[in-house]
Amino acid sequence: LGRERAGAEDRLAEGETLVLYTDGLVERRTAGIDAGLERLAEAARRRPPGDPRLADEICDALVGGEAQEDDVCVLTLCRMPSVPMFSHAFPASPTELAGLREQLRGWLEDNDVSEDVERGVVLAVSEAAANSVEHGYGCDGTGLVTVVAHRLDGNLEISVRDEGVWQEASSDTDRGRGLDIIRAIVEEFSIRQEEGATVLRMRTAANGSA
Repeated sequence: LGRERAGAEDRLAEGETLVLYTDGLVERRTAGIDAGLERLAEAARRRPPGDPRLADEICDALVGGEAQEDDVCVLTLCRMPSVPMFSHAFPASPTELAGLREQLRGWLEDNDVSEDVERGVVLAVSEAAANSVEHGYGCDGTGLVTVVAHRLDGNLEISVRDEGVWQEASSDTDRGRGLDIIRAIVEEFSIRQEEGATVLRMRTAANGSA
């Protein structure tokens, strides 16, 4: 009390999200605040930039079903990218893939992607998302798969992200060819572990030539 408060300024980069919250969200008498902050960070990564359901996701993850001793308020702000962006998150169920394909196809059409590229990209993304659903989450219907795509400098840059525990396909089946299909369609392709998630990234020209 009586001390002058310090101020600071910062600027959100495109695609970054700011989460504002009261202390009741992360503080618990039975656990240190670091544990609450870690849970908050994990929940905040589950939705793509600008997803209006992010605040609900955070509240469900941190206080859902718990009796609260303090008021909780959460506000999320996102600076949306200036380049055309597609984002879609869905629970890990094969029945969700048709909706992903439909929405992605519509976004590609709206952004003047050539028909041949559109068909290939929809197939590649569908194969990548199906892999996350099956091998990342075992089709549990609760894990979250997130697809984000940008059109930048004549190229499409796409990521498919999940936080599941991957299981390799059995070697005695004819399945598991999704990655080969993706490699045959896109120009650049990688799979990496990032902050506890598996992220498949692909890049290809929007109109058939780099």
